[in-house]
Amino acid sequence: MYEFKELKEEFINYCHLSISKVTTYNYCYALEKYFFKHCDVAISELKKRHIIQIYSKTINEKGRNIAKNVKNAIHKYFDFLNDVYEADLNTSILNVKIPEYVIQNTSTIDSNKTIELIELMKKKKGFANQRNILMFLILATTGIRRKEVVGIKLDDIDFENNTIYIANPKGNKKPRYVLLAEIVKNYLKDYLIERNKRAEKNIQNLLITQQGKKCTIGSISHIANRLSKKYNIDFTLHSFRRGLATELYNDNNIQVQDIALLLGHKKVQTTVDHYIKADKKRLNIALENHNLFKIKEEEPKCVHFNDILKMFRGRKIKEN
Repeated sequence: MYEFKELKEEFINYCHLSISKVTTYNYCYALEKYFFKHCDVAISELKKRHIIQIYSKTINEKGRNIAKNVKNAIHKYFDFLNDVYEADLNTSILNVKIPEYVIQNTSTIDSNKTIELIELMKKKKGFANQRNILMFLILATTGIRRKEVVGIKLDDIDFENNTIYIANPKGNKKPRYVLLAEIVKNYLKDYLIERNKRAEKNIQNLLITQQGKKCTIGSISHIANRLSKKYNIDFTLHSFRRGLATELYNDNNIQVQDIALLLGHKKVQTTVDHYIKADKKRLNIALENHNLFKIKEEEPKCVHFNDILKMFRGRKIKEN
């Protein structure tokens, strides 16, 4: 009933009455590129669940900021149809909160699939590819979240004790340490040389863009989505976290409480703190037996897990 191609010129004229030409252009682009692409029902039949789905797919493709622009564009288009064509569309369905983040599916990516992905990526050179390989390996060997990996600062990495300090976990959860695998250290050394040439002044984040700015959750999510399609391997950034937990549980007989400790799950963490003595030694052994931890540098340095255990028992959490 309402074909945007036929109504586009009228919509532009309508927008010019209240917003700038630049904003009008952005709205038209958002509608054509995202709204109509992901809208699989007639506009008159749209429900809140459809709107949420459109926002979610947009976030997975381009990030939350683009989804906000799509939301504003849809509002304007609904106003246009109601004012000009008396469409009587229900604008209340648009008043839904844009998701903070979206997990597209419940896929997991195990260590073998991760190694396959890295081998494919290694065929391409360049700083961005170098960074992406490092990012995927950190996620695959630590199980940390998207927010946590973009939040890693240079001084959070402890080469002496083979740990990464997660200073700002999701929500109000406690800071924690995760182990630094040899394969990650191997890629880190080369990456840091190039990273330090590019980084803007005062940028301390480990992961940066080619322009030297810090990476965002939206940008790395878009990278994962693009590379998943390019290499035909079904994964999201969250798939590495789920894959590590699954392998630790199924292949190494690790208790779920200890996996919760590694992943920083708040509710299970409370149980661990007050009722269960988490066996960090057993957790470290399980990690050591994980496939990705078995890949060493060409000249591997000896990793003393006893020293790491001492660090876990005696080291105090940094002040924020």
